[in-house]
Amino acid sequence: MVQNFRQKSVIIVQSIIGKLQIIVGSVLTFIFGFTFIYGVFDDEEDGAAVLIILAILTALAVYMLNRGLKRGKLIKLFTRYVAFLSKDQVHSIDQLAKSTETSVQVVTKNLEYMMKKRLFSNAYIDKINNCVIFQGENIILEKQSINDDSTEYITATCRGCGANNTIKKGTTTECAYCGSLVK
Repeated sequence: MVQNFRQKSVIIVQSIIGKLQIIVGSVLTFIFGFTFIYGVFDDEEDGAAVLIILAILTALAVYMLNRGLKRGKLIKLFTRYVAFLSKDQVHSIDQLAKSTETSVQVVTKNLEYMMKKRLFSNAYIDKINNCVIFQGENIILEKQSINDDSTEYITATCRGCGANNTIKKGTTTECAYCGSLVK
């Protein structure tokens, strides 16, 4: 449960950081950029050192803005990947690449980066079968293989991430993708 809480908090923190980077980067880009342009075209002699410092600060602000935009795209891509992987029983990277109209190498690189950033903290890539394996998945598969005629399984949609999970009817379990409780 602690790991799943951490995973949710990582997603929330990543989103907040991305938004802050966009806001602060935009404001600083405007301030430093405008001041730099004004310093270049005014009649006063500000000195080359001041203009160089303003140019560097403008570049850093643009870099911050760019990182925030990339982080936002990563979160959106993560939710798209989760939505697909929750519907695909095999969690095939090849199928994920086809559905996103991206190469397998790019999808694999994105997944590895998401795992590095702890968005997929409960998953790893099976390079032999070219698929994504989630930790909670084995338990569900074992329960299904023990399934007797009196046990019924249903597909429940997670309210946290929208992923489909196979669970025993009438029980509550953790989502294999984000850790939220699924009924």
